[in-house]
Amino acid sequence: MRCVDDVGYTNGIVVAYWTDPTEYARWLQSSGFRDWFESAELLSGETGHWCESIVVPYDRHETIYSAPGYRIGFGRTPGSIIVPITTNGYFGAARDRVPLSAIDELESPHNNSLPRSNVSRTFGRRLMTVVPYNATFLRSGQYWEGAGEEQLEDYMHALQPKLHRGMQYLAENAETTGCMSLRIMTNLNADGASRAETSVAAILLSIDQLESWAASHETHLDIYRHAIAMNRLYKEKREVVTWHELFVLSHGNTFEYVNCHTRTGLLPYAQIWQQTPRDE
Repeated sequence: MRCVDDVGYTNGIVVAYWTDPTEYARWLQSSGFRDWFESAELLSGETGHWCESIVVPYDRHETIYSAPGYRIGFGRTPGSIIVPITTNGYFGAARDRVPLSAIDELESPHNNSLPRSNVSRTFGRRLMTVVPYNATFLRSGQYWEGAGEEQLEDYMHALQPKLHRGMQYLAENAETTGCMSLRIMTNLNADGASRAETSVAAILLSIDQLESWAASHETHLDIYRHAIAMNRLYKEKREVVTWHELFVLSHGNTFEYVNCHTRTGLLPYAQIWQQTPRDE
């Protein structure tokens, strides 16, 4: 995927999923990725590199798709099954789909007040951030390949502008929304050409703040009303697929940034440590 961040830097992004954390740890050891990522050569030049890995128990996760025939994200992992659900179509449904929410309020220890980092110089440095406990990682997507003229026109000129306004509001009002990072990403083919598919990756301080925006703010209500109306109109003939997946993060998740600008990812908000590469 590709996105242009709020500072104007172009980011090339690869997303990968493992359903077994041990297999992920083995890949880190055997693939050569860590040797490359920790090399001193990445600390110089005009390119930054970042790695945001999350390890999440299944009971801190939920996902939903508007159509059963298109798999993306967690739904592409081997052995996954897409089934009908009834916990949808009302505010609070996403929380209800997170199994742990039955016994845990999933509150932020920061009381929804954004933490701040004290790092002002990031270029030429290797930094690690600690992700706040119960921060919420949301990835939502839109796929319109093969949509007919009528539904494509509706998506491009009615729904997509509403989506962009909602994402802009989240990103520009971090103090109230808790949005610490938001990337609007265009999915790419193997040759680098843009696909008829986008996704948004956002990290918010708490699920409470995400729910508050979703249930009460006009920018999300515009999205919600339009999407529901189109689903009711076209039902199983809906040609534009929307989906999302949500992870409420526990202790121990860390993100890494090498030679990045100060507003990359969680650098403005999280507790930060400086790392030393192996070969220095």
